Amino acid sequence: MKPTLLDTDTMSHFVRRQPSVVDHAKRYILEHGQLQLSIITYYESPSGLLYKDARQQMGQFEALARLHRVIPLTVESVNYSARIEADLRSRGLSIGATDTLIAGVA
Repeated sequence: MKPTLLDTDTMSHFVRRQPSVVDHAKRYILEHGQLQLSIITYYESPSGLLYKDARQQMGQFEALARLHRVIPLTVESVNYSARIEADLRSRGLSIGATDTLIAGVA
C-alpha cells in the first residue's frame, strides 16, 4: 500500500467509525505505522465538529490527530497547489481552495 494522505471526508468517516474506512485505516497503520493528514484537514475537521457542537467526535478527532502525522503547509506545497489550481482553472475546473491545498500537501 502506498503512503497516502487522508482527506477531510475520509477523516470524518474514520472519526464516525465507518467500518470499511476503519478496516482500511487499520491495515494502513500496520504497514506504515500511522495515518497522515494535512494541516488543512486538521483545520476543516474541527471547524465542522465545533459548528455541529459534536463534542464527543471532537475529542476523538483530537486524540487521533495526536497519534498520527499532521503535515504542514510549506512554501513548496503552496506553490505546487497554485500550479494545480492554475491548471484546473485553465480547463474550466476547480476543486476549491482547501482541496487544492490538500492536493499540494499530498
